[in-house]
Amino acid sequence: MRIVGLVGLAWAVVGIISMGILAWKSGVLYFDLNPVLALFIGLWALSGGTSFINVATTQGNDIVHLMDALGKLRNIFSLVAILIVAAMVIALAVIAYVLIFHPAGASLVVNGHAIA
Repeated sequence: MRIVGLVGLAWAVVGIISMGILAWKSGVLYFDLNPVLALFIGLWALSGGTSFINVATTQGNDIVHLMDALGKLRNIFSLVAILIVAAMVIALAVIAYVLIFHPAGASLVVNGHAIA
């Protein structure tokens, strides 16, 4: 779990640096949500991994470390669940907009067949 955290943090750092470079080069504010999410997931995974290691290497506080690690895992999975629900709501809103208002040039295509 600590490796996942380190990879997530590395991805977040590279992404945030690339956002800054793109903003500096283009003069336009550039924002990507992926590095921010990777930062949260990386920090939670790193902290949870450390707590799991503490369960095995310390004595007397096993339950505290275990509950802390499971809380970090819950945070990660809660974030993923919220993002999935948000993506579904946005997708349904776009589909409803296209079906109801029929914007010029817009159509819904499923497996190569236009359905709207």
